[in-house]
Amino acid sequence: MAEYFTINGDSNSCQGMTCEAYVRQQWGDVGLNVLRTLSTAFQQSTRSYNAYTTLFRLRLTDGQATAYIDGVDNDLATQIKIVETLAWICATFRLPDTSSETPKCSYVDVFQDDLVGGIQIALRPLRDLSLAGSTSCWQTLLPKSVIACGFSEVSKLGDGLALPLMLCWI
Repeated sequence: MAEYFTINGDSNSCQGMTCEAYVRQQWGDVGLNVLRTLSTAFQQSTRSYNAYTTLFRLRLTDGQATAYIDGVDNDLATQIKIVETLAWICATFRLPDTSSETPKCSYVDVFQDDLVGGIQIALRPLRDLSLAGSTSCWQTLLPKSVIACGFSEVSKLGDGLALPLMLCWI
């Protein structure tokens, strides 16, 4: 997962870079720990998998992933980084809509769910990347792609491709 190319931003501006570079710059070692743990878990061929790290516990069962951050000695800032990284991974690793040639925005909702006693991450349906009816060069460069929308671009230059979409209008 770390070497996959990811696109983050919104309908006005997107940035592309590897997942590892984005996670490292957004959430540092905490985010990298989450990314690597999930990557290892998803590579397992068993139907059930448990991982224990110093930051969180992960359980995969029948296609459902559950992360536990309670009971682990983390401060609030670390817990927020874990949840943000998990939400970003959910938004990023989605199958594109193959019936459409245009990029789609992937949004997630993160909320406290007292019914299950934890934080839930819900995927919203993929939405068209609309630019006031104009065609964007991103649509040509990256057709059928999924953009993790609502996540900030990394301000540090040099590790990815950043292009304001307004400059691409044809």
